[in-house]
Amino acid sequence: MKKLQIILAIIGFCSCAVSCSEDVVSTFGSVYGIVTDAETGEPLRNVSVTLSPGNETTVTGNDGHYEFADLEAGLYKLQFSLYGYATTSRQVTVVAGKRCVADAVLSHSNLQGGGNGDTGGNGDTGGNGSDKGVASVGLNVKELDFGDAATELSFNLYNLEDATADLNWKINPELHKCLTVSPMSGTLPVGYYNTIKVTLNRSAMTSDLDTTIDIYDLNDDVYYYPIPVKAKYQTPVSQEDYSSATITFGDDRLKAEIVSCRLTASTLVFEFKLTNIGLGDAITDFRIDSSIGADDTTIFYDNNGNFYKYPRLEFAGKSTTSNVIGCNLPQDVPMQGTLTISNFDTSATKFNARFYIYIYNNSVQLRDKNLYFKNVPIY
Repeated sequence: MKKLQIILAIIGFCSCAVSCSEDVVSTFGSVYGIVTDAETGEPLRNVSVTLSPGNETTVTGNDGHYEFADLEAGLYKLQFSLYGYATTSRQVTVVAGKRCVADAVLSHSNLQGGGNGDTGGNGDTGGNGSDKGVASVGLNVKELDFGDAATELSFNLYNLEDATADLNWKINPELHKCLTVSPMSGTLPVGYYNTIKVTLNRSAMTSDLDTTIDIYDLNDDVYYYPIPVKAKYQTPVSQEDYSSATITFGDDRLKAEIVSCRLTASTLVFEFKLTNIGLGDAITDFRIDSSIGADDTTIFYDNNGNFYKYPRLEFAGKSTTSNVIGCNLPQDVPMQGTLTISNFDTSATKFNARFYIYIYNNSVQLRDKNLYFKNVPIY
């Protein structure tokens, strides 16, 4: 008997606990509904349903059902859109602890060609329909993604056929500094649209872009339509300009050019070209020296006064660090040279080189044997 009393007491306690928990009212509510075809009454699947504020989006299932849960109490707007149907919207008041019903009926859309001088086209639309003399906003994009290269995109702004008034619209002028939008405002008759161009100034970007373009429906002082805008930032490629450097050589039959001069960590790579433009085809033993000899005929130094001995020289497919390179020098064929210096002064901004060059054992000789590259900018 005593055991039975204990069991009954436990059951009574549990019942009280359940009863008490049911008395707690949730501070959140939800909204759900079914979207159907206006002509057939059949449920519509894959309808995009957008909730604002919050800009949450879901799609209807095979039974046309949708739901938004865990919503704070208050007034919300639901926007229903499906390709081939006129987008519509409705307001709903969410009550804490309640599931509110908001069904929708969509009619087939038949958009007309572009208005106000723009060309027409159909697309997925979003809207703001109403049974009061108002406009019905539609968009053919969900976002604008410039990726890592595009600089111009566009979208269509519609006043859908379910509207009962012209759409007066404008773009929020507080745009991101990298964006330009044209036009910024306009008026659309029922069933017409504008094509709006968005230009991205990539040179003004300093990081990835993640912003919105906000379109205001001036017929409705409560709602606006944000279009997400994204773009990837690309590190600008430095434009190497060597026009300030000077090349000095006393024989115009040999042309010298600077290709590049780049410093990576503490390694300098200087690239140049030499072209035989008047010595003839018989140059079979052209020589270029990378070493610093007793008479200092070959010198490599920076603008901080540092001198560099025995760098690695590559020319015409041959290389050396302490000797002379000998090679053929055919007529009118640019020959690539690369000088690599390790442990270069990273604070230096200019590079200088004097190569000792000559033609060995040949009837044709150079008029000058000292080739100078002076004040070459380092990138």
